[in-house]
Amino acid sequence: MKPADRQQWILSYAKTKNAVCLSVLDQTFVDEYLKATGAPFRGCCWGAHKCSTLTHDLSNMAKVGLFERKRVGLGYAWQPGFPRWVWAYDLPERRGS
Repeated sequence: MKPADRQQWILSYAKTKNAVCLSVLDQTFVDEYLKATGAPFRGCCWGAHKCSTLTHDLSNMAKVGLFERKRVGLGYAWQPGFPRWVWAYDLPERRGS
């Protein structure tokens, strides 16, 4: 799938699911993205699979203003094997709501 098609899928997912703060740690989002796009990934025993294609798509979408990106710490939910923070992405029109 081409980048524009993947990015359109992500936008549609965010709007259809009314998803707030998409992230690469959201297992349901990542699994649905992988199924829809066929993107390569590295499987994990627990949590979301790792997919650099998804990471790049979200980052590029934030760079052009399709998403707002913020850094979110995992705080007390952090466990070994997980990052201490992750980028979270939200649609710009949801700002302030």
